[in-house]
Amino acid sequence: SGLKTAVLNYVRKLMEDGQEETLKVPGLLKDISASFQRAVVDVLVRKTEWAIKRERIKRVALSGGVAANSELRRSMSLMGRKREVEMFIPSLTLCTDNAAMIAAAGYHHIMSQDTAGLDLNPKAYLPL
Repeated sequence: SGLKTAVLNYVRKLMEDGQEETLKVPGLLKDISASFQRAVVDVLVRKTEWAIKRERIKRVALSGGVAANSELRRSMSLMGRKREVEMFIPSLTLCTDNAAMIAAAGYHHIMSQDTAGLDLNPKAYLPL
């Protein structure tokens, strides 16, 4: 996940800077992970709240793999109640990562030899 990557990059930086001893502080990696998660959740909730106020939105759906994050689910629910916005948060089984779906679609295209040339420009609206 992105959280793991960010923490891993921070740990690698500590090691590159010769600060391996810092990593032995009990609970440090858990604290780093929790702090990073809190920062990301705060930004997502604040930006959603800003959009709700600016656009007078009455309903919000949380979706994708990130919707499985329990802290994000909790924080969005609290903000939704505070702003009197109807929140749609799917069950965990429906919080899938889009990358897996794209990879599966790509697999089937490759197996049927349905591929594009290297000159194809990426566009979010291209059909699968």
